Amino acid sequence: QTIGLDLGINAFLVTSQGERKTAPRSLFSKIKRLRTLQRRLSKKVLKSANRAKARKRLARLHQQIKNRRLEAAHQTSAELVYKNHATSFALEDLNIKGMLKNHKLSRAISDCGWSEFMRQLQYKSAWVGKNIIKIDRWAPSSKQCSRCDHRKTTLLLSERLYNCEYCGLSIDRDLNAAINIKKF
Repeated sequence: QTIGLDLGINAFLVTSQGERKTAPRSLFSKIKRLRTLQRRLSKKVLKSANRAKARKRLARLHQQIKNRRLEAAHQTSAELVYKNHATSFALEDLNIKGMLKNHKLSRAISDCGWSEFMRQLQYKSAWVGKNIIKIDRWAPSSKQCSRCDHRKTTLLLSERLYNCEYCGLSIDRDLNAAINIKKF
């Protein structure tokens, strides 16, 4: 049995079975505190004891953000690998470095931690003996209907529902992509 996995920003992970995991958004929840601590650090005198304390506070907050992101990736990947009866997982081969060059989405993409999640899913699957199948990044998983395989020419990111003109299917865009990833 294969499970298709679609990674996203709002819904961190959508499986072809219909399960949805929300993104941890660890940076987004702490961004205000992070800005405050960085501003305080910048105003301290160089090589002073107070600057060292401010630097430690900032480093501790960065560590907390990192730990929350790692924990979410560990929990999600472990739940997929150990609690499912699937023998393989199908994922898109995403160009995450290229996606981070989009200055409007880069913070949200890096906050999700997709590459760390994919790395953890790979090594945990290898331990258990499950397969990871990576499909082509240019495969039209979001633009293709999961029921009749009709392809739309254009599909905006703002369209969260996929409506097929041919068969009349109306389905969540991420779920449609996960089902198509499983098919590919």
